[in-house]
Amino acid sequence: MKSFLANSNSVSSAELNTFFAENRQRTLCYLESRFPVLQGDDVEDIYQDASMALFLKIQNNELQTMTSSLYTFFLSICINIARNKVNRSHPTCLLPDNITDFDFEPIHNDKLEELENLVGYEIAEEQTDQEYLNWIEQQVREGVRQMKPPCNQILWSFYWDGLSHRTIADMFGMKSEDVSKTQANRCKHKFSDFIKKVIASYER
Repeated sequence: MKSFLANSNSVSSAELNTFFAENRQRTLCYLESRFPVLQGDDVEDIYQDASMALFLKIQNNELQTMTSSLYTFFLSICINIARNKVNRSHPTCLLPDNITDFDFEPIHNDKLEELENLVGYEIAEEQTDQEYLNWIEQQVREGVRQMKPPCNQILWSFYWDGLSHRTIADMFGMKSEDVSKTQANRCKHKFSDFIKKVIASYER
């Protein structure tokens, strides 16, 4: 895949190129499963177009109001491009209404233990009460979603996308990596207090 960020100074190019590479296969599989009328080359083109679109949004500082993980945001771009392509090439093809049910993106493996400590609960631990475990995970996501910028942006990007504070600072127009770290620590405390109260209320 072409490296869109090779000459970029406004983002951590190596890290975002890694993001594109790591998410390529699962995104292609998702698109192929949701848009079976598309051919393999079509899906590749969609991924390339979406990657360029995301890159331009980052370059133009258009992620300031993003309220999801970067991957969820990126996948929504892929889906919009795929929808338009299907509508043009297969106008009689009916697309399912639930084509954007991709909200349950896994927490980045490198950040799972830290988030568990923040929440005070072992998210990855095998539980006999699966319903309770699912509820905990749902509350974690909903808690992040309800936080205001830049907290929701930082937490999504750090825990779900696995991005560094340098890249987060570049993406959201912060002055430096240290600013991102300082903001992140404040946000983590707010989030920890919130989610612990929610879990405690459930356990009563």
